[in-house]
Amino acid sequence: IVKWQSELARYYIGIDNKKSQDFGRKMLETAEASRDRKLIVLSMLKTSANYFDNGNQQELIRKGNEFAQNALEIAKNANLEEEMALCYIYLSRGSRANGDNEKGLSFSNHALSLALSQKNDSIKVLAYNSVGSSYLYKKEKLLAFRNYLAAMNIAEQVNNYSLVRVCYQRMIDFNRTLENWDRAKDYQFRLDSMARKNNEYY
Repeated sequence: IVKWQSELARYYIGIDNKKSQDFGRKMLETAEASRDRKLIVLSMLKTSANYFDNGNQQELIRKGNEFAQNALEIAKNANLEEEMALCYIYLSRGSRANGDNEKGLSFSNHALSLALSQKNDSIKVLAYNSVGSSYLYKKEKLLAFRNYLAAMNIAEQVNNYSLVRVCYQRMIDFNRTLENWDRAKDYQFRLDSMARKNNEYY
């Protein structure tokens, strides 16, 4: 139920924000009723993401950060290290949106430190990408590239389609910032080819 409530909350962003918020509230209520700390944390992070995805207004960023911070406290109390790493990734995103790139990098590094102690490759990929994005915001492009590359290498090694797709998109955006259009087109070609193989059409 939580999954579909989350999908509906995300779907209605920008279409009907009130309906999106209603589904988001129901998702949190469902998660809290379960008493599953992991589910509660993940639901709060999905709500955080919905606020971040809804625009760059200061109030939306503040609410996104608030949900991520509250999720982090729950994850810490329950000693959920993978979820703690995810919380730091969301807090990094919120800090960058606020223009505090140093704090964003600090949160990203916390996430990576936790992720590297886990067996979950998805967390490692997300953490490396977070560090890459934080360096990119600081205009430290070599360090951004190294972390994006580390994320992509892990994703390709485990042959996880959804992870590889995210990493290729990061590489496309990164090369566009460098105005390296040929390289960006190369990753776009790989992305489109992979999508066709997975029967994902645009």
